[in-house]
Amino acid sequence: MIAATLLCGATVFSACTVDNPEEPETIVDLATLTEDYIAQDGDKLTGTLATELMISIADGASITLENVNINPTGTVFKEHEFAGITCLGDATITLRGTNVIRGFDNFYPALYVPGDHTLTIDGDGSLDAKASGTIDTMAAAIGSMRVGEKSGNLVFLGGVITAEGGYDSAAIGTSYDSECGDITIGGTAEITAIGFRGMPAIGSSSGHKYTHCGDITIGGNAKVNAVSSYSGAAIGAGPIGTCGNITIEEKAEVNAENTDYGAAIGTSSGYSICKAITISGGTVIASVYEWCPAIGTGAGDKAKCESITITGGTIVATGGADAPAIGSGAENTNDFPIVITAGITSITATRGNDLADYIGGGADGTHGVVTIDGVKNATPESTFPYINHKVEGDTWILVPKFN
Repeated sequence: MIAATLLCGATVFSACTVDNPEEPETIVDLATLTEDYIAQDGDKLTGTLATELMISIADGASITLENVNINPTGTVFKEHEFAGITCLGDATITLRGTNVIRGFDNFYPALYVPGDHTLTIDGDGSLDAKASGTIDTMAAAIGSMRVGEKSGNLVFLGGVITAEGGYDSAAIGTSYDSECGDITIGGTAEITAIGFRGMPAIGSSSGHKYTHCGDITIGGNAKVNAVSSYSGAAIGAGPIGTCGNITIEEKAEVNAENTDYGAAIGTSSGYSICKAITISGGTVIASVYEWCPAIGTGAGDKAKCESITITGGTIVATGGADAPAIGSGAENTNDFPIVITAGITSITATRGNDLADYIGGGADGTHGVVTIDGVKNATPESTFPYINHKVEGDTWILVPKFN
């Protein structure tokens, strides 16, 4: 039996399920809303929001988005300073169908979760997320909002998600002058993240002070395509930003590209710091146009990271001009250890030119100890006990002897 009731200005349909008649499903058609709405546990939101209303998710609620459109044109409403969807605490969103969400103001993302809480996104639907539709937008698509705010943790386990960041903001992570928690991408999530004008696709951003995001972990069977430009890393710390550890593991597929002069995975050029970079599995394709490695730190002495460790996976890394494939950028003298073990499937390391190492330092820079297969200060002239290797022009290929 299906009963229709009026709740909070919405037409709400409640239907008892066959499997568990004590837990009805509540369908909320956004087109019928006439006032702000707080989604409750078990709600299914659908339809196009017809006016500028604040949509929130109650603390601890799990909801479904199915063919939802919230401010799809990205119109900025100065009198409505809120995100497309605001989580009031921990929340889980299951994606079904095709969903488009924009923030309502230049400083507010499409999806926001407050600090010390976690937003989990799953499902088999899609989500197109942006802060708003203007060039003045200074917010992430998914993550923190406005100057000085801190957002919580972001967990992506499913769905096909496209996120595009605003000015001085990451696509997924921090907005201008703000912070966010850990970013975890796993399960079967498929993420396309695009950083705007020098900001990372995934990670921290920029501001008058350091922005910060927590650890970035990509694993499971996730597929990630991250693109940045100018000095911003595709995945990692922003030009005036820091991030925690960056980990790629299991069967993840990661394609990271910087079209200018920031690392693809690691730090941007500028005042940019990340902790350890670890790759233990999956497939990683990373490339940069100039000055910076595909995996490592940006150009100049202000860019720093703690270490790079690669113990598994297939890596194809193409450094920019004057930079190695893996290591530190041009004119960077912040030495840190690089460790590669025989657990890898293969590494194809292409440097930008002969002014840089294949794995190590960039032009006019230095690097820490490079240890490959237990051999310290490893170079293409080294002999390794369990790794075969060869040089083809500017490319160094390493493959275990017992694959």
